[in-house]
Amino acid sequence: MKQQKEQQSGIKKSGLLYETRFNKEYLGFKYLGTWVAVSFIFVCMLLPAIVQDFIANRLGDLVRNINSKRRRIARKNIDLCFPELDSEQKKQILRKNFRHQARSMLHYGLIWWAPRFIQKHRIKITGEENIQAALKNKRSVIIMAAHSL
Repeated sequence: MKQQKEQQSGIKKSGLLYETRFNKEYLGFKYLGTWVAVSFIFVCMLLPAIVQDFIANRLGDLVRNINSKRRRIARKNIDLCFPELDSEQKKQILRKNFRHQARSMLHYGLIWWAPRFIQKHRIKITGEENIQAALKNKRSVIIMAAHSL
C-alpha cells in the first residue's frame, strides 16, 4: 500500500540512511544556527589566507575559553600523552590544538566552494607518487583522511 502511494505521487523514498535531498524544513528557524555557521564559513573562504588564520586563531581562543568540557578533555589527553612536558609547554599545545581545530573548520569553505586554481594553490598533497606507483602496479589504494586536524 505504501509503495503504491509512493508510485502514485511520483516520489520514491531513498533507501539511504542519510537523506540527501533538500527539505523545505531546513529553511526553518530550527536550522538558523547552521545557516549562520555555513554563511560565516563561506564568507571566510572569500578572505585572504592570512585573514582566515587570524580569525581562526581568535575563534580557537574563544572556544577554548568558553568550552570548559572540551578544554578539560584536551588537557587530560595532553597530560596523559606528554607527561614529560612542563605546564607551560602543555598550555601551548592546548592553545595550538584549539586554534588548529578552528582553522580546519574554516577551511571547509575552501574544500566546498573554492575554485580549483585556488585549491591547487592552497592544498598541498604529499606522497602522491606512492598512490600513482600502486595504481600503476594494479594495486588497490585506500585513502584515509583525518576528520579533524
